Amino acid sequence: MVINHFKQTIPSKIVLGIPSGMASYSLYNSRSVSDLIVLPSLAKTLLDVLVCIICHDIWFYYGHRLLHHRLIYKHIHKIHHEWTAPIAPAAVYSHPIEHV
Repeated sequence: MVINHFKQTIPSKIVLGIPSGMASYSLYNSRSVSDLIVLPSLAKTLLDVLVCIICHDIWFYYGHRLLHHRLIYKHIHKIHHEWTAPIAPAAVYSHPIEHV
């Protein structure tokens, strides 16, 4: 099972992860403030972190629910549920489409 895990996840991380990381870095770089001398306040930072956590959880929950739809589950998401043990490698063991 561990060998299958690596066969499934490593190509997805290389083929999809590296280009998406480069694209998101470019997007971040083009939209970020170039003056790093002025840092945001602690309250603004904590608020931004809280908003990001809430948005991520909502996005992840509804995205995961969508993957359990009867038309999608058997073709894409079923691979993720081949692991029944709740361990960390099982979280990234998924269909390449899920890595996007």
